[in-house]
Amino acid sequence: MRRPLRHSRSWCAAWCAAWCAACLIAAAACAHIAPPTTAPAIDTDRPDKTDGTTTVLRGFTQAEGGYTYSRADGVNEQAIGEALVRIGLSARSEVRVGLNSYAVTDDGAVRLQGMQDASFGVKVRLVEDTERFSLWHPGAAVIATTTVPTGAAPWRVRTLQPETHLALFWPLTSRLGLTTNINASFPVEDGRRYTQGAASGSFGYEFSDRLQAFAEWFSLFPASRGGANGHYIDSGVMLAFGENTQLDLRAGISATRGAGGSFIGAGIARRWGRLRP
Repeated sequence: MRRPLRHSRSWCAAWCAAWCAACLIAAAACAHIAPPTTAPAIDTDRPDKTDGTTTVLRGFTQAEGGYTYSRADGVNEQAIGEALVRIGLSARSEVRVGLNSYAVTDDGAVRLQGMQDASFGVKVRLVEDTERFSLWHPGAAVIATTTVPTGAAPWRVRTLQPETHLALFWPLTSRLGLTTNINASFPVEDGRRYTQGAASGSFGYEFSDRLQAFAEWFSLFPASRGGANGHYIDSGVMLAFGENTQLDLRAGISATRGAGGSFIGAGIARRWGRLRP
């Protein structure tokens, strides 16, 4: 027999609190590590689905946002905002506040729109990135987040939806790198919670200090409650303006057998602050 959702809500709150506590403990353990003497160029967790292993340094705040248009099975969707605020907590950790998007869905008969649920979490770098390839020693970071029920009626879920990401990075050459994510989440759909896994791999190439590109594959297991797995391919470019601003553009398609779909989007990221001892 399925447990009532209120029991699931209590379990979710405890699970999320435990994850956040563990990440904050890890951040405290890393706090003694001296930060760099100069701030590196901005490094974002967009536009690809794969989150990187870097964190925003203490003393800096970074805002990332954008727009995505997608179409699949006759349904048009728009995500306007995609807002994520990242606040440096220590030399290896950050707080993440996701304001998310104003979403619009239209299937030709019904149109739904409104703000999505916000999210809150932390990210901690566990292993520093290296300049030389080592299969057994990648850079590593962990992200723990959960949604909170703040969205409009079509999108609001009245319970926490926790999610964790393990991000790994390998430098393949001086300009080419591979970042992977292994994710686990516990979303709610039609009033019922289910377990969803996800995996991704993103190759990033640095043409210059200003221009980068990526090619990515990502999958969801399953794509929806009771549905089939979903597989997607996308690529894009990122253009930096100085050390603190980045623009991006991306496009992708569904690679799921028997399913069509495509998406395109653009975004911007901006960082403010200064290094603190």
